[in-house]
Amino acid sequence: MKFLKRFSFPKNHEPEKKYYEWTLSEEKILLPDEKDKLRAVCKKLKTKGLLINDFHLVRSWFVVDLGLFTGLRVGEMTQLKIKDIIIDKDHSSIFVRHGKGGKQRSVWINKSFKRSCNLYLKIRNKFGLPNDCMSSNHLAQFGMRIKL
Repeated sequence: MKFLKRFSFPKNHEPEKKYYEWTLSEEKILLPDEKDKLRAVCKKLKTKGLLINDFHLVRSWFVVDLGLFTGLRVGEMTQLKIKDIIIDKDHSSIFVRHGKGGKQRSVWINKSFKRSCNLYLKIRNKFGLPNDCMSSNHLAQFGMRIKL
């Protein structure tokens, strides 16, 4: 019991809360030309991955595009499943099941990233990986995590 008393607090004592200040500055933000360079390097890696039959390089390309086009947090991206990509003719989105604070939300995607999604799903298919992408005509029965 003496051991536990070392860790007990007085009745009216609350542990000190730590606050972190997050400030945005120019060095933390990618400039448009830096974003373009990053995408170009990842596109080359995707091409190399297709040539040497290495799916990890292709997935890396897609994850970078996913982050740049959608603004998802890294934790949200690691929890995504293929079935969370919803591609329809009129509009497409990504369903985030485990967002900040445990909230769910949909993130709309533009036509450019929709093309990237379609290409990624075709490449997954070529590598023999299942694609259970949702659409209004097809509901997935299970999902595969997009692992980083």
